[in-house]
Amino acid sequence: MLMFTSLLFVCFASIYAGESVYPDCQNPDNNERIPNGSKFKLENSGDCIEFTCKDGGYSASSVECDNNGECVAVGRTVEENCRSKKCVYDKFVGFQVTETKCEDDEGQCHSPGEEFTRTYQGTTYSKTTCTVDGNLVKYSYKN
Repeated sequence: MLMFTSLLFVCFASIYAGESVYPDCQNPDNNERIPNGSKFKLENSGDCIEFTCKDGGYSASSVECDNNGECVAVGRTVEENCRSKKCVYDKFVGFQVTETKCEDDEGQCHSPGEEFTRTYQGTTYSKTTCTVDGNLVKYSYKN
C-alpha cells in the first residue's frame, strides 16, 4: 500500500509542477524511454521517417523517401538511371516510377523511338532505338 501511495503522490506532484501527466513511450528498437512530445527515429524505418511520442503511443510526424541515403520530400521527383520517380506516401512511403527512358553509352537519357549510340556485346551500334513497356526497356540495335 505504501508503494501505491508513493505513485499517487508522484502523479499529483507532476500536475502541480506543471509537467505532463501523459505517459512516455517506449522505443521498440531498444526499449528506451522516450519522453512525451519527443521526436525519434526507428531502425527499421530508416533516417527519413521521424516519429513523435504522444500520450504513450507514437505516430509518424515527418515522412520522406530514402533515395540512397538522401531524404526526398513527398511529392518530389528525382531522376536516376533514366527513370523519373516520385516520392509518394499513402499507407506506405516509397518511390513510384513516373517515366522511363533509354540510356546510351555516355549515360544520357533518350525518349523511346529516338536514335542514339549504344554498345552491345562489344559492338557499337549508331542507330540504336528502344521501346518502354512499364519499367522494362527493350533495345533494338542497328547501324
